[in-house]
Amino acid sequence: MSEISINYLTKNVKLIFEKDIINAEWRFLDRSRHYFVITDTNIANLYEDILSLIPNLKSILVIKAGEKAKSIHVYKKIIKSLIKFKISKDDTLIVFGGGVINDLASFVASTYLGGIDYVLIPTTLVAQVSAALSERCYLDIDVKNAISVISHPLAIIIDPTILKTLSQSEFEDGIAEIIKYGMIKDKTILQEISDHKITINTINFYYLLEKCINIKIALETNPKDKNLANFGLLYGKIIRQLSTNELSYGRLLAIGMYYELQNEELRFELKSILKLYNLDTYLPKWNINYQKYIAKQNTSYETIEIKSMGNAELVFHQN
Repeated sequence: MSEISINYLTKNVKLIFEKDIINAEWRFLDRSRHYFVITDTNIANLYEDILSLIPNLKSILVIKAGEKAKSIHVYKKIIKSLIKFKISKDDTLIVFGGGVINDLASFVASTYLGGIDYVLIPTTLVAQVSAALSERCYLDIDVKNAISVISHPLAIIIDPTILKTLSQSEFEDGIAEIIKYGMIKDKTILQEISDHKITINTINFYYLLEKCINIKIALETNPKDKNLANFGLLYGKIIRQLSTNELSYGRLLAIGMYYELQNEELRFELKSILKLYNLDTYLPKWNINYQKYIAKQNTSYETIEIKSMGNAELVFHQN
């Protein structure tokens, strides 16, 4: 087991990284508290028996899976459920799901009764190496992530064995995030995922996962480097708008990283890695003039310049 203290600017958060920890009788939970679970339909179908073993469990609220859940409408329904079950500041929410549930339920916990304690248990690779470790959570209003709030859980529980239930496509989305960390911070990550195609069963997967978690924590807690985590997202957000959200996060990120690179040699190296994980499929379609769309925003922006693998720096632009 690894236990890490994440020193955010306003709060220290405990992170536990351990295989099979959610199958171990929920020993990390405080038995003096009562718990209310928020999850989605996909996860509930897979983990209903395990969730039912949570001590002092008041109820499990299951939300229909999908991005549409990150809405004010669903947010209000959850708040009404918490009131119905008389959830107080002495109780704790357990947020059990991927990025959508992480955002939605964290937003709920941070605003209900002025904020109540919650434990975050991310169930996708993207959430484990990125979303669950971010200081902000978001809701959609007309556009994706229109509103946000700074939010800190009581604890973050990373159990890599949960990832065995992911589809191949969901796993590949997470690999895109891992590739990003290799591009901006640690080229040995790229070597590892290039030399051996990584799966949940690969012998070095857990080590690689923990390495990426530590990189994300360093990015989140270092103001100087924090925006490096946006590599690929400047163009990725343009693609999302033009594609009406039909592409998954990992595919958007992969395309954005590829076209944000200015060095053709580095592009070639990145493309060979993306191809290994089926993340190169949409590259030809999105060979567009991104600068044209940035110029329409009439605003300053930052890009990440990568001079060599694992070596990135922020570059400020003014339109």
